[in-house]
Amino acid sequence: MTTACSDPTQAATAGTGDLFLVKDGKPRSVIVAPAQPSPQIQDAIDELQYHLHRASGVTLPIVDQTQSLAPATGTLRIIFKENKKLPAETFQVKTQDDTLIFTGDGRDNSTLQWAVDHYLDTQLGVRWLWPGEVGTHVPKHATVALPQLDYTGRPTLEQRSLRTSLAKRSFKNSPIFLTQSEHEQGVQETQAWLRRFQVGNRSRYRFGHAFSHWWGKYSETHPDYFAVPPAGSKYQQPWPQPGRVKLRLGNEAIDDAIIAEWKTAGAPDNWNVCPNDGSGFDTSDVTRALDDPPNQDPNLIWRTAKAKLTTRYIKFWNRLIVKMKKINPNVQISSYAYSAYRDPPMHGSELLPGIVLGLVPSYWAQDHWQEWQRAGAMLFLRPNWWHTGGVAPVLPLHQQGEFFKFAQSHNMVGFDSDSLMGYWATQGPMYYVIARLMVRPEMSVDEIINEYSSAFGKAAPEIKSYLSYWENFTTEAAYPAPAGGAAEPVQPGLVNQLITQHKLSASPLAHGWQVIPYLYTDEVLKKGHAILDQADTSVGSDDSFVKQRIQFLRDGLIHLELTRDVLQLGYLKQRTPEQQEEYETRSAELLQMRKVLTPKHVIWGEAEYAAEVRRRVPTITETTLAKQEELSGL
Repeated sequence: MTTACSDPTQAATAGTGDLFLVKDGKPRSVIVAPAQPSPQIQDAIDELQYHLHRASGVTLPIVDQTQSLAPATGTLRIIFKENKKLPAETFQVKTQDDTLIFTGDGRDNSTLQWAVDHYLDTQLGVRWLWPGEVGTHVPKHATVALPQLDYTGRPTLEQRSLRTSLAKRSFKNSPIFLTQSEHEQGVQETQAWLRRFQVGNRSRYRFGHAFSHWWGKYSETHPDYFAVPPAGSKYQQPWPQPGRVKLRLGNEAIDDAIIAEWKTAGAPDNWNVCPNDGSGFDTSDVTRALDDPPNQDPNLIWRTAKAKLTTRYIKFWNRLIVKMKKINPNVQISSYAYSAYRDPPMHGSELLPGIVLGLVPSYWAQDHWQEWQRAGAMLFLRPNWWHTGGVAPVLPLHQQGEFFKFAQSHNMVGFDSDSLMGYWATQGPMYYVIARLMVRPEMSVDEIINEYSSAFGKAAPEIKSYLSYWENFTTEAAYPAPAGGAAEPVQPGLVNQLITQHKLSASPLAHGWQVIPYLYTDEVLKKGHAILDQADTSVGSDDSFVKQRIQFLRDGLIHLELTRDVLQLGYLKQRTPEQQEEYETRSAELLQMRKVLTPKHVIWGEAEYAAEVRRRVPTITETTLAKQEELSGL
């Protein structure tokens, strides 16, 4: 088995004797393919063709495998195979005599493309910084030698998920940022980027809020299944909505209902019992009797994530797994460690074997991770990290990267991130760090930062300084992490001061936007622009792709600045007529800017607008939308 070349930019010219895929800008190999290739084979061929052409200017010819397989002297063959005998998510790259062979596992997934991408990564030094052509860095190679390879690969993690919402079209009354063709291209480019980082899943474990259907199914016949509010309060179930209702964990009758649904599904080896999202935890005496510490304020339990409810959930999970194993001894249940039940168990409480938890932590929660492991849990990492800071360049590159590496080295089973928001020009380097670690867990965070920066050619030192500038600023800001309520940083910083000073929301999902007008001042942004100015000077006119990449990062700052200016007016409780006019004018400018930037992946306008509506972020006004509809003839 080969490993990654220490210098991929040199690997292309050092291969097997006098055998070459491309020599001095001319093809010396052919792609051998069936007359009607499967979608997996066609995608892999397209992947190889595109990047080799970017590298050498050569488009390799394709020959039908039914033709003679004895090519002319000096002409190599490239073959694509599907082998269903390989374990799931396994791929191979092998050199055999004068043939380069890419093999996938033959199932309906992307393993054949992973084989090609492994070659492009380790032998040609291709880097996929963000979706699309500009974000794809392909070093130039007039000559590409046949490498000596014998590599079998498989993603270490059973699940690798970076959730996105780009594939969803706008809802009614949402701005139109993309034409249908632009939208389809953006989806294709994003899906290609995700495949290149081996996003996928071979895990049997299933997560997701499991009881969203229960209110509609059971509320009339079994109201005793559901949480009750504090005695004498005005609150009622369902709170705050049926899909988020909580269960009355002290009532063991819910176990029978869960087991009945599981048995109807065939009593599979894994069953999802993740609680529903939101507030409204049960305050009945029978459930509060499970709590440690005891006698917590019922109003605190009901309304917030600040109660300590881990013990009640552990007792519920343990009770359930004992009953289910009597039916299927191999069963495991999956749930979340989140919100008011995020903290590790107290006073020696342990989980029985067979409980798998999706931990929703901060990115400084190494102690929590180990304490959950000591308590007996198998762990998935299920963070909400990238909801932090709105569209600002929040880049805790080392902090998040090192936590991810820590989890990888401490038996992390899988990774499911909610969500990749599409703020590529400001937060894209963070996406890249985590995605790269999914493929190359042996790399250090510094190596990945250097790799990202190297795609900017002569401007690499300045881009590294640019990332360092925003990482240091992120450390100074010290954002709380969204983890079912705010997980406070070890040391409070500027964000905490602004929340207190301006009485902003305690929720990191909301105050990430609210702090932008105060935190990202002209002075702060000018320092970022100045570093990019230096990068432009270093590059000169040598490489148009590098110039475009620098402009890409700059566009992220320009978009942040206009967003900030709109928010300064939008968050005012009262506006003068002049302020209202300026607000609507600037809002319309922001809408038009997003229409230009969205096809470039600087931001994903439609997904961003949906997030802003959900968080009540006042960026695009009703007047702006009405004018757009009128101009669009809607």
